Amino acid sequence: MTYGIIRIMSSLCFLSPAFATPQTPSSPPVSTNQANIKIISDEMDCNQTTNVCIAKGNAIAEKLGDSKVKILKADQITAYFAKDGENGPMKVVRLEADGNVFFIIGDIIVQGKRGHYATEEETAEVFEDVKITNGENQLEGGYGKVHMKTGQYTIRNTDNRVQALIFTKDKNREPMGNTKINDNQGGTPCPKP
Repeated sequence: MTYGIIRIMSSLCFLSPAFATPQTPSSPPVSTNQANIKIISDEMDCNQTTNVCIAKGNAIAEKLGDSKVKILKADQITAYFAKDGENGPMKVVRLEADGNVFFIIGDIIVQGKRGHYATEEETAEVFEDVKITNGENQLEGGYGKVHMKTGQYTIRNTDNRVQALIFTKDKNREPMGNTKINDNQGGTPCPKP
């Protein structure tokens, strides 16, 4: 069966396994292992032949049904689908974001110029002019990685040292989390996108 390109203007799309797999009597059941992802944008191009959807203009992706808020905002978000196992249904495996990227994970906000999110590992990586904010605490560098399940994040820089602004803990504020800071002084270089 051949699928064409679907163009949706002023889009609101729930990217679930059912979206990427047309249901017929012989289709495998829809996976319930992965939470649905809602994407809102000004325009969306989807190609079911290549299993890719591109949301353009004020794109927002939100993982639904999670106890912690998980939102990705960017000028453009590209969603990639793959089969769950050999005969399983389609599911979102990766989101790529370009331009004015914001990952919001509970109280943690990670900003940068571009980034990606791996759904299985629940990790987000952000590149260029990265800023991680948790309450009033801020970290700045060239690369950031967040493990969304644990809230642990890492920030690195290749050109300059990492900068951190950390406020003292008071009884009304949560601790900053499991943070690793690496200024690349003899350490591991920042990953290339």
